[in-house]
Amino acid sequence: MSLYAPQFNQLILGIPEVGLQTYEYFDDAQGLRNRAKADFMASRSTQPDIAYPLLEWAPLEETVELLSLLGKVASDVDGFSDIEREAYQGTIDYRRREAEFLLMARDLNRPETPDFTNAIYNFQERNEELYGRPDQALIDATVVEIRGKIGQKGYKGYTQDIFDEVQETLTSLTSGNESEGLPRLTDDTEAFLKERIEAFFWPEREAVARTRAIMEDEGETAFDPYRLMQVFMRGLQTRDQLDEVGVFLKSGSFLSWSQKREGVEIGRDRAVLESDGDAFGITVHEGGVHKERFINGRASSIPIFGNGLIIPAGPQVQATSLPFEEGIANMYQELANGKNEGWTMANFTYLLNTAMAYKGLTYRGIYDKNWKLRTLMMAEDGTEVTPKEMQKAQRLAYDSTLRVHRGTPIARMAVDEAVATYNKDLAYQVGRVQALDFWNQHVGNDTMFEFLLAGKFDPTNPRHLAIAHAATGGKYVNAGR
Repeated sequence: MSLYAPQFNQLILGIPEVGLQTYEYFDDAQGLRNRAKADFMASRSTQPDIAYPLLEWAPLEETVELLSLLGKVASDVDGFSDIEREAYQGTIDYRRREAEFLLMARDLNRPETPDFTNAIYNFQERNEELYGRPDQALIDATVVEIRGKIGQKGYKGYTQDIFDEVQETLTSLTSGNESEGLPRLTDDTEAFLKERIEAFFWPEREAVARTRAIMEDEGETAFDPYRLMQVFMRGLQTRDQLDEVGVFLKSGSFLSWSQKREGVEIGRDRAVLESDGDAFGITVHEGGVHKERFINGRASSIPIFGNGLIIPAGPQVQATSLPFEEGIANMYQELANGKNEGWTMANFTYLLNTAMAYKGLTYRGIYDKNWKLRTLMMAEDGTEVTPKEMQKAQRLAYDSTLRVHRGTPIARMAVDEAVATYNKDLAYQVGRVQALDFWNQHVGNDTMFEFLLAGKFDPTNPRHLAIAHAATGGKYVNAGR
């Protein structure tokens, strides 16, 4: 007997697997992860030895079975419109394939896997199917942007040697085709978005100010993880959302939105934030964009709208809502904290690292190229990079190189000269380009600003847009189709 639409919608709200995030399964005991980094940075190891215990502990087969069953049920729900059925079937099927990808990652990391070559093939094929490959046109545009930033400085000594090596690296990544570089916000768009961010996210701004006042009374100058937790909690309290989502301290140094836990996770080892602007920016990103889209989408008439739509709509169109969401979240964060620096190394690093992996560079090779490029990006005109700056660049390079290799047995890959990457972080730069172009076209549209927070969708995907209008009952019709 099939379910009726209201029953199925209620059922979805209690199944966190429909918002499965593969990166959450690549976590590790932070002490072991820190030790691997220290050994690598001190050249005690040539490649970091990283383990993924959650792949062994998690009931992945059961997750695949659950999502398979859920997809079959969704196809037979009584009372669904074609649009509703499309939203559920496309999104649930994608999550099922992500769960299968985690099984492939588990097999790849097991020493007893009999056919390592075939395990690599399966992993990488599904990885690219889900998250794409590095886009050559975007690589070419990125190289133009980087050369414009580093080519105008008068380097000295060893820094000049680094510059020459980096130029060779950049050339090796390009196709040779001309590129105009990367887009930017117009002045009008930047002013409009800053105004809208301040107006909409006033509870988050107020939460920062209230926490700062308490910190000053206690003689504290920076937002540590505990104080950031208070900022997020106060924002939720003002919006009356404490019963809907949470804020959690966990091991590690990352701060991110977790759909599985339905809240913001803050690593206890996270670096402190010195300024109110930085605290406001990260709160807008995680406790604003990601959280608002989650809550509003799940409160709509199509609850999976809050977990992220994944609907193909033809070539050159993103199937998943992730890139656009990360694009606006990062852009809003920069505008909120008053540090709209344009394109930076933080925007480039995952695309470049993945592109270098596809060229056959090992972890050590990518790390080496990455930190050298970072030193040039942070160098002052006419000076030589200091040892302190080089050490900072190396720490950051290690972290960003690790991200594009998550889920793979890195140490073994180098021995077998195999290539496998985790391409999900390609979404950040793709999404930033999307967000910039989109807002330059829609500057001044107040309705659009709120519409984009109504759920997790990509407005440049026509199928997403149709589902978003159906889920919100035409409330945002002035935002256009």
